[in-house]
Amino acid sequence: MTALASYSHLRSRLQLALAINAVIIAAEFIGGWILNSIGLMSDAGHNLVDQGSLFLALYAHLLTARPASESRTFGYHRAGIIAAFLNSFILLLTACGIALVGLKRLLQPVPVDGGWVMVIAAVSFVSNLAIALLLQHGAKDDLNIRSAFWHMLGDAWVSLGVIVSGGAILLTGLTVLDPLV
Repeated sequence: MTALASYSHLRSRLQLALAINAVIIAAEFIGGWILNSIGLMSDAGHNLVDQGSLFLALYAHLLTARPASESRTFGYHRAGIIAAFLNSFILLLTACGIALVGLKRLLQPVPVDGGWVMVIAAVSFVSNLAIALLLQHGAKDDLNIRSAFWHMLGDAWVSLGVIVSGGAILLTGLTVLDPLV
């Protein structure tokens, strides 16, 4: 595969990842709202931030294809490194925000339907895993794409945690388990 074909292929994969993630956001937000699940709502919020991270990864990927100029003699190849750093920082801030919301829900638990939480989180798990697999090819050679890959793989694990939490709620009725994810 030529460099241009590889570039175009990776761009298409990032665009598909954005589309899949948009569906995840909508499903988790609506499901979390209806089911009073802070686990789903926080995952939806996290995926909304992921959407920004994926847009940033795509933008940096597009920038790296720009040719060098008189003022930028090395071109825009560092855009991917900067995007990877920003994505890591955004992920850290998101984790802190989710922890605060989860702490509030621990102190004020509400009823949660564990069965539906499991179903929606399972869709999110499969989707996040699919996005990670889409990005896996480009992750070998591009720090920016590698950052997005690991980010989405981590999200798949979080969704798996929400599935386990939903199952535990279903079995025990302990809705306090929802914000622990």
